[in-house]
Amino acid sequence: QRVGSAAWEDTTRRNLIQYALQGLVSSYGLGLGAGNVETYMEQFRYFTGDTTNVHNWWLEIAANYGVLIFVGYVFLYFSLMNRTYKNLRRAADRSQAMLAEAVFLGLLGLTIGSISSSSLIELLPYWMFVGFALAVLNSSRLVQGTL
Repeated sequence: QRVGSAAWEDTTRRNLIQYALQGLVSSYGLGLGAGNVETYMEQFRYFTGDTTNVHNWWLEIAANYGVLIFVGYVFLYFSLMNRTYKNLRRAADRSQAMLAEAVFLGLLGLTIGSISSSSLIELLPYWMFVGFALAVLNSSRLVQGTL
């Protein structure tokens, strides 16, 4: 198959996922170590079209840091989404509702968008958005008086 074709890219993505999961399993679920999934993937370059980055944020966290950290991150992320949604439903005023809605939709979009991105660990706007989401939650807690 021709490099750059859709079938080749599907096969490459499937291989990236397969070998990242293989690395997670070979580490007994403890992870390969921070940033080591790319080093691990270098041995499979022939099958991944010279791509060593997993191109899946969720799988990258699991493969690098292990199952325990991954479960903690997923719990934190979806807890943040859940709390933001609850704040959206019981917002004290219109501005709080708009902020909560923006954060909720942003987190929802990132959940889906993180599947195809190469890595978010070094992407400053991602971490700024997470900080903004936490700030909106704390602000609404202050406004509602539920410290």
